Amino acid sequence: MKNLTITVAITTFNRKNFLKEAINSILQQSYQNFYVLIGNDYTNDKLNFKNLDIPIDDRILFFNHTKSLGEFSNMNFLLDKCKTDLFTWLADDDLMHKDFLSLMIKNIENNPSIVASYSSYSQGIKFDSNRLINLKENTTKFNFDSFIKKYTNNEIKLIGCYGIIKTSILKKIGGHPKLGNSFGPYSDSLLPILVVSEGEILWQDNKLVFLRTHENSISVKSIDLNAYTSAEKDFLDKIQELMKLKNIEKSFRDYIFYKLIIWFSHNSSNVLKRNNKINYMKKIKIFFFMKFINDIKYISFKFKLIYTIKILYLAYCMYK
Repeated sequence: MKNLTITVAITTFNRKNFLKEAINSILQQSYQNFYVLIGNDYTNDKLNFKNLDIPIDDRILFFNHTKSLGEFSNMNFLLDKCKTDLFTWLADDDLMHKDFLSLMIKNIENNPSIVASYSSYSQGIKFDSNRLINLKENTTKFNFDSFIKKYTNNEIKLIGCYGIIKTSILKKIGGHPKLGNSFGPYSDSLLPILVVSEGEILWQDNKLVFLRTHENSISVKSIDLNAYTSAEKDFLDKIQELMKLKNIEKSFRDYIFYKLIIWFSHNSSNVLKRNNKINYMKKIKIFFFMKFINDIKYISFKFKLIYTIKILYLAYCMYK
């Protein structure tokens, strides 16, 4: 398992300055046994070493698509091109800490039976990809049950596609999922659950990847509630399927569904809250008809009351 090679796949669309920073965060890694595949979905401009102003490197390969594939098809296109044992994605506006690959791959070298290694992340505008404060050496191993419980309870923070994952596992689960009928919210949240359903994973509470949040981030500006509710349904259906396959006991299933629906409800209320085109009363009507009525059927009897109180509180928060 020593000297493992990893493929880092970058999806990009017309953001050269961000892309250059993302590539440089990979080139500056302390672990140098990697390939970089870049899927350019912006068909009006071909990318190359010269126009990105980066040094020519045999480990970097550009795919300038002649037809736009869309984010998830682009991600899975790059996965299909991967010929290494390990794989991870990176968006063109995000970054890696210089020791991300080294620490994550070390976890896999020391635990060859695991299927993936993840870290926590930092989120914001500015990030020093060379500085790491208070490195925690301990890692935690999770199976499906232990992971989904802590993950849905927000005790584990990670970005689903930014783990170091065995390529064979990703291809077995069909690559990166796309949920719903629009831009695919929660798709990345489902991915690590699909991965851990195939074997144990390791997680390290160090902020080794950086999620750059800016004004053009869909998660910041979207007011498309239907995108979220359609993705929620796909997510819950998949979780239900996995739990049946694994014969998870009913009380545990009920708890997980309750936690997921509370999580989804928070996000839906925020989507409605930032929509200035409709008034408060209409938001309440939409919230109850699109969320409460659809969700209540997933909630077991013992969680119905507390869920109803939570929904009323979230509805009130939309007014504030």
